[in-house]
Amino acid sequence: MHWGNQSNRKPTLPFWVIAALLALSITPVRGQDPDPAEEPPTGSVETKANTLFPDPPSADPHDPLAPQFSGGVPGALAADPQPAGYSAGQGYKVSLFNDTSSLVLQANFSLLGIASTSRALVPWNPLLMFPASPYGLNTNTFDLHGRQTNFQGIFSGPEMFGFQTGAFTRIYLQNGSLTSDTYGLLPAVAFADMKNEDWRFAVGLQPDVFTPRDPVMIPTSLLAASGNPGTFRGQIRAERFFHLMESTLQTVTLALSEPISTILIDANKQNTEDNGWPNIEARLNNGFGEVEELTGGRKERWMEAGISGVVGQVRTTRTVWEPSDLTDPTPPRNIVNVWGGAIDTRINLTRSFGLVGEVYMGQGLGTYMASIAQVFNPVTKEAVRSNGFWAEAFWYLTDQVHWHAGYGLENPNPNDLPANQPYRNQTYFTSLFWDINRSVQWSCEVDYRQTNYFAPIRDGSGAIFYTQFLWRF
Repeated sequence: MHWGNQSNRKPTLPFWVIAALLALSITPVRGQDPDPAEEPPTGSVETKANTLFPDPPSADPHDPLAPQFSGGVPGALAADPQPAGYSAGQGYKVSLFNDTSSLVLQANFSLLGIASTSRALVPWNPLLMFPASPYGLNTNTFDLHGRQTNFQGIFSGPEMFGFQTGAFTRIYLQNGSLTSDTYGLLPAVAFADMKNEDWRFAVGLQPDVFTPRDPVMIPTSLLAASGNPGTFRGQIRAERFFHLMESTLQTVTLALSEPISTILIDANKQNTEDNGWPNIEARLNNGFGEVEELTGGRKERWMEAGISGVVGQVRTTRTVWEPSDLTDPTPPRNIVNVWGGAIDTRINLTRSFGLVGEVYMGQGLGTYMASIAQVFNPVTKEAVRSNGFWAEAFWYLTDQVHWHAGYGLENPNPNDLPANQPYRNQTYFTSLFWDINRSVQWSCEVDYRQTNYFAPIRDGSGAIFYTQFLWRF
């Protein structure tokens, strides 16, 4: 894999003071909120949310009448859709096709500062820690960037055959993948869908159905490779909604998806590719209780619990660079069977406090950012088995301030790995978000990350400090 160029810059501590003063000094005067009855319905960002939205959840993610945020992004199905964290009137709305369709354009402008006590992979979007210097050298780093700035378009189309049509896209100022250190344009999500009260169909670049939930953190890498599988890939998806009991909602999701994801990693397709078949992903989600308005403007049921799975195949082929490679006695190709199973839940214990998390197990899940992004053993070419989990507690102190703390652990099977690979990756984190007003958000976070390697490679560990200024239009 190519992870981008690494830097060895030292942190500049006064930045944190300057960033905080800047956020406070430009705080606009808070105006009166519009009448809630006039605001359009909102979707939820509880699943794969914070990779795309740094804002708190805002509605029942599986309400068939609400804009669909399956996988963390809206299907733009309401007459005037707005993603969570956005209020009526934000964004630029364009009426299309004789007022039967509309397009809402929005943007998040981000300035993110990251200081780490030792070098991470990657310093600007941490996934794991590099081994400690064998010479005892200082490897602290500092980054200040705007690559999490992003632009989105939400299209709401006309009704067709009893289905509401829509589309959504989000583009980051990132080049190639979310681990790239250069600026460019990265389409993270781009799909179209059709939906009614019973069904939803979607095609395009979408979040995984397998392990869809996310912790609330500042970096877009979240807990990827540290107990939280999930990326984005080309996908055909169908969803069916059931009300088997009063005050409950069951959602069954089935998808055919691209086996190789390049959103978070640059897959080396000279060696690894699909085996001619799509992956099959499925999930059953159960929502319990009536949808209630909770602290922070969230609209959720008191509990959700889901089970998800994936099956598929990838293959690895030996690259021939010179004639002697043709006489290599190892098999020229190996088929890697991919499978995984997971359970996830979210519980609102009070109107302000709750718990959320996931646990998974499987093999060959490196393209889902599980197994510390390792699909197979590079020596034996056999699949890497792994398991992991993450858990988070959240507390909405007010409608504008919310705090999160949690832990994630990635645990590949050491027997499936060669001596030079990481065999355990874990992260402790705590984050605080302050929505100063509808447009301005300031947030900070502290992580402690540790990655274990086989001897004689030294383990890597370090504390990482983040602060982000976000301006939403």
